[in-house]
Amino acid sequence: MPVAELDALLDGAALDGAPRAERRVFLGALARRAHPVGDLVFLEGEPGDAVMLLAAGEVAITRRSLAGDVVELGRVAAGDFVGEVGVLSGGVRGATVLSTRADTVALALGRDAFFDALAHGDRAAMALLRSMNRRLAQRVRATEARVALVRDALAGEEQARVDARLAELGHVEQGPDAWRRELLPFFSVAR
Repeated sequence: MPVAELDALLDGAALDGAPRAERRVFLGALARRAHPVGDLVFLEGEPGDAVMLLAAGEVAITRRSLAGDVVELGRVAAGDFVGEVGVLSGGVRGATVLSTRADTVALALGRDAFFDALAHGDRAAMALLRSMNRRLAQRVRATEARVALVRDALAGEEQARVDARLAELGHVEQGPDAWRRELLPFFSVAR
């Protein structure tokens, strides 16, 4: 792996808290994938089988709206990661990720390898898990704030229509906060 790519991840926040030597060993075991501009890193709906640590470049995170439009949720640059939700949930990708720069390089960490590393007490894997947790907590807080604004803007009949539509989607969990969990992917905030 080129030194500049390694340094971006060694110095990035994704593995913050793990000793540098352990970060180096951890990163050396990952699969390197180059992604030219416009290249698909992963597709919404695919199995969430790996988290990607960006060693170089930048990616755009997009998602299809309920109306079918492609909406850019954010961008992520070298030193950061994408794909954590699918890996942690064991589900499918909630978004599509595309390379936005010619020099984009991602290091793939498979789901099973990640959980094996955690089970063996790998401090770099634990640091990555803490980073994932921080990001997910930030997204939940931002989503709750946005959903509260939307709910406040809706009048009684409109709110009932939105609640009914969410219930029609079929995979909505029931309960007082079910609408929050359903709308979470649409209001996610990427760094």
